[in-house]
Amino acid sequence: MNEIQVTLRGNVATEPRLVRFDDGNTLTSFRLASTARRYDRERQEWVDRGTTYVNVTCRRAMAANAATSVRKGQPLVVTGKLTERFWSANGRTGQTLEIHAEGLGHDLSFGTSQFARIVRAEHVSTLTDISDLALADDGEDADEALERGALGDIEGVDGTEVMDDLGVRDRGMNLTAAG
Repeated sequence: MNEIQVTLRGNVATEPRLVRFDDGNTLTSFRLASTARRYDRERQEWVDRGTTYVNVTCRRAMAANAATSVRKGQPLVVTGKLTERFWSANGRTGQTLEIHAEGLGHDLSFGTSQFARIVRAEHVSTLTDISDLALADDGEDADEALERGALGDIEGVDGTEVMDDLGVRDRGMNLTAAG
């Protein structure tokens, strides 16, 4: 079956809601509002048209990242699969548009953002001392730095570590030095 792939720009209309399931999976959902505008030559001003609301769902790692990074009111660009869901409740019926996000980020047309790479525990083996970690070379991603051994040996990682352009930041993870 063919799926409809879309890219949508809009503002986050609700605070993201993170749900953790018993099987360990996570899901974050929020509503995105997109308002079309056009220039009215007669009035010499921009005029808002109707607002379209779309439910956005993120799964797995993106769910945790979105719950941490996205806030109500922020401008986003979302790419994913578009679906239509019909519902009925309390004698009312309707339909809702949903995007199952495959990618999302802040719309940098309206502001700036900072990126922090997440290195998942399964990508890392052991750690000597977090203060001894070397920065990745220019143009090198985290996986390449791990293969090169620049990040040292890591073991006993509980969760994830956050890497940014300043190196690795300990986000309250339980790290055990290799000995």
